[in-house]
Order: sequence, then structure tokens, then C-alpha cells
Amino acid sequence: MTRGGRPLVVIVSHFCPFPVIHGNGSRLVVLLRWLRASGFRVSYILQPLNADDDGGVRELRDAVDRLEVVPSPHQSVGMTPTVKRICGRVARALLPAAIVDVFRRVAAPARRSTSAGTETSGPGDVGADGHIDRWCWPSTRASVQHAVRRDHPIAVISEYALLSKCLEDVGASTMKVIDTVEVFFRNRERFHVEGLAAPFVCTLESEMTAMDRADVLIAIHKNDAEALKELRSLESDGKWLAGVTADLEG
Repeated sequence: MTRGGRPLVVIVSHFCPFPVIHGNGSRLVVLLRWLRASGFRVSYILQPLNADDDGGVRELRDAVDRLEVVPSPHQSVGMTPTVKRICGRVARALLPAAIVDVFRRVAAPARRSTSAGTETSGPGDVGADGHIDRWCWPSTRASVQHAVRRDHPIAVISEYALLSKCLEDVGASTMKVIDTVEVFFRNRERFHVEGLAAPFVCTLESEMTAMDRADVLIAIHKNDAEALKELRSLESDGKWLAGVTADLEG
């Protein structure tokens, strides 16, 4: 739907790019500014795996036309010192990699009790099977469904493939985009921490399932684009693969 002739783009992401500290945040801020300067309205759906800074969320609200912060389905439980040390080791192993923020809450309770006394698994489960969709909250998927029905955007962009499950609910008339940022399978060894068998981001098979949900894949590095093309022959399948290495404001 357009308002005053301005088409809408929905961005769904697990992180708030403000304050701008890492390269992924800087790049996303440039994208937001470019979209709005180009005449698009931007609706941002934030699944806050990394949004502890209230000031950063306020900056994000000012940078977009609409901001929705998805409430967490997980109970807030303090981490033990051992778990804190593990998370610190993971973060140090990845810095300055773009997905440091994904692991900040990797030690969130793997299981939570329900009123019926049963247990369900959530994103970040140490014992999970490594499927990429475990990062996507059901409430995030519901938010995207509602936004698409309400606003009829011309495109939905998933930052990383981590929340790409949401794209399954987007109709054919709306372009589905994954801004890959990181191709996890290509650098699996980067996410290994000595003495820590889990967690890892996702399996190769599930990452490819995620990529297949998109009409357009954006690879920020040439080697990422080549890895994706080689693995899935994306060009022959008609999948658009855009290599984005230049400043969008340039």
C-alpha cells in the first residue's frame, strides 16, 4: 500500500543497528537512510535478541516510519557465571564479526515451563538440532503476517537468513528479500569455540532452506555471492543475487 505515492518496505531483524558499533549496524543504517531518501516508507519489525540499549531503540524509531518491537516469548532468567563465561568466549571468537549480537542471549533458558507443565524449546537452545528457524520467534512471524495484511508492502526484507521463516507468510505479489550479511555455512569454523560443542548458528541444509524462501538474495561480499551461486546454481534457477559492496549513499 502507498501513502501519498510512497511504497512501503518492511524490514524484519533480530538486532537494533543503533548505537552504531559494528559494521552490520552501520550498513543497515545506510540502507534505512537510502530507502527513505529514495521515497520509500520503512516499517521495521524488531525481534530484540540484541536491543538492550533503550537509546538505540529510540534512535531506530526516529530512523523509520513505523517501529514494532516484538515481545519476547521467553522468561527472563539470570545467567549463571559459567554460562556468562561461555557467551563471552563465543563473542571474543567472533569479534568483530557481524553476528556477535546473535549470541548475546544464546544462554537464554533452553526450556520454559508452560501452564500445563510441559516444556518447549526456544531459540538459542544449546541442545537444539541446529535448524536456522529456531532463531525466529512465533510472535515475530505473526507480526510480519499482520503487517503484510495491513500495509501491503512491496517488499519484505529479512536481515540475515535467521528470521526468514517469516517470508513463508508473504504472498507472491510482495518481493521477498534476504540481506544475507553472513553466509554461515561458508565460515562454520569461525563459530567454533575450543571446548564448546554447541551452540552453532545453523546447519547447511537449513540455511539453504532459508535461502530458497527469497526472491532476491543480497550478498555483501563477492566470495559470499560466489559460494551461494556454486552451491545452489542460483543463476540458472532464476534467483536474483545482488552483490552489494558499495556505499548505498554513493
